Amino acid sequence: MKINPDLVPARYYYGLTLKVQGKYEEAHKYLKKSVKKYPRDRVAKIERGHLYMLMRDYDRAIRDFEKVLSLDPENVEAYYHLIRAYHAVGEEEKAKKTEALYHRFQAEERPTSSGRNMTSNPDAWRERQLIHEHASAALPFGADAVSSPVGDGKAPAGQ
Repeated sequence: MKINPDLVPARYYYGLTLKVQGKYEEAHKYLKKSVKKYPRDRVAKIERGHLYMLMRDYDRAIRDFEKVLSLDPENVEAYYHLIRAYHAVGEEEKAKKTEALYHRFQAEERPTSSGRNMTSNPDAWRERQLIHEHASAALPFGADAVSSPVGDGKAPAGQ
């Protein structure tokens, strides 16, 4: 990217790398540029929508997935993520209609290892991601109890 800062594919893959590392805001900068440069690229829109799901920005995720379906009305991956996004915002009727289309276009059902339906619960899907957070889970200790992930370098008392 230093040689050619306008090389969009490099920026796209760098954005995906940042997304996997959990650096969502920074990843968004790169994926947004890819979508802007290639507005009809379904894969880039799905990846950005997926990023929005991880960021819990469901409205923007829905817009991306709906745009993908306007470009490719049989895109099973977009339907899958759109179902989860609709559930996340409480649009159960839309989720139900979208799920019917998902099953219509799906070549074959791929069950999860746990056998759970991953489309109806966005939290179940999030749990399967390598990097995810538990924003609603209370920590067993105060926020000021942890100052550094490495610690202060001091040995515990008595050692």
